[in-house]
Amino acid sequence: MDDGAMTAKDVASLPDRLRASARIDANGEVSWPLAQARDAISELAESGRVVLGLDMRDYDAEGLFTEVAWSVYGGNAQISAADIEPAPGQRSRCG
Repeated sequence: MDDGAMTAKDVASLPDRLRASARIDANGEVSWPLAQARDAISELAESGRVVLGLDMRDYDAEGLFTEVAWSVYGGNAQISAADIEPAPGQRSRCG
């Protein structure tokens, strides 16, 4: 069953350079260093994935981070709330 969340399978389909630089957290969130973020988003979009939100994070030496919400997907007529799944560990706020 595909619940819409990014999985290791999604990362595995990306080019080697993006797979190598991906950070996959214990909660399933996937991130890339700023230098690869644009390419990762483009590759995900080309494979039919939709990025619903983009956050900027700065990690310290202990793995703690400061996060700033950068953008949120505003939607379009082609995607309904029924097509959107919550991120791993998050409750849905969709209809």
